[in-house]
Amino acid sequence: GDYWIDPNQGCNLDAIKVFCNMETGETCVYPTQPSVPQKNWYISKSKDKK
Repeated sequence: GDYWIDPNQGCNLDAIKVFCNMETGETCVYPTQPSVPQKNWYISKSKDKK
């Protein structure tokens, strides 16, 4: 389920929302930016290959 984690256990204004799967021990921290814009990535020094 979703849980609020307060890293310094002080003011709750800096708490972050995480998802914890207690059965498998997994934790997912949601990103602030939901997606990353697509860009051109070069796989060689030559700009011919993308």
